[in-house]
Amino acid sequence: MMAENERAWKQRYLYRMFSHHTKDKEMENYVVNAIWARLDDLNVKPVTQQYVRRPNGYALIDLYFPQINYGVECDEAYHKDNTLKDAAREIDLQTALSACSEDGLTIRRVDATLDADALHARIREIVCEIRQKVAEKGEQLSPWLEQEEEWRSIKERGILRTEDAYSFKTIADICQKCFGKDANYRIQRSFFHVADDRMLWCPKLAIELPDGSKVAQSRGWINELSADWNVIIEHNDSGATPVKHPDQPRYTFAKSKDERGENAYRFIGIFEWSETTPSGEHIYKRMASDMKLK
Repeated sequence: MMAENERAWKQRYLYRMFSHHTKDKEMENYVVNAIWARLDDLNVKPVTQQYVRRPNGYALIDLYFPQINYGVECDEAYHKDNTLKDAAREIDLQTALSACSEDGLTIRRVDATLDADALHARIREIVCEIRQKVAEKGEQLSPWLEQEEEWRSIKERGILRTEDAYSFKTIADICQKCFGKDANYRIQRSFFHVADDRMLWCPKLAIELPDGSKVAQSRGWINELSADWNVIIEHNDSGATPVKHPDQPRYTFAKSKDERGENAYRFIGIFEWSETTPSGEHIYKRMASDMKLK
């Protein structure tokens, strides 16, 4: 039986998720709430308004269940084809980092213009399929954990992976949890030695959007993250500068947002300097997508 404190924090999560993200969207709000009410399973985590990475940009799905990689799209009168809705607003880095991949994603559609009987039949059909996929996972279903429980699970594994999507509140939080620093460790620089042979790098990153724009900048530095997260290109508006500590790996955490919409940091991999171009751009390539914890 689920403990009372677990039930309480999941309830708070659901209040935020189903009220904030679907505000002022009547059809979508009705459909996603009806699906969740019929599913009624606190072991399954729902996410509303989930962004999806695609080769040509980003799309938006109305309801997503990450444990089974299953999405529901609410199709209204103006959108009844077989494509995902393009993201209506500009995608920033924080959104890009939290987006799931289109690869392997199951999408089911609900025509919100159906009459009540047909609409409810479609909702029941989707809920049955979700339950079936959860049952097929069995004990392999990843648990829906509170943030600190999630960290304990990662810590027990001993490895932090990029796909964990765990949010660190501050740079000091990264140092304490990943590198064994004590609770009084309060350094807030964005690039420094965190161990003898390791650099911690928390740059403000820009990601190239479908329209070609790149916006993030800090003190003249522009750090561009490739769409596949495998390359960072660093340059400065003031001209070429030498690479600092070129032979040491950079444990890289990008500024992101957590599920509450608050600023946080997310691990995006270990990068190493590859080359500096004639125009002074420093190229860093990802050498690993996971790191051993201290």
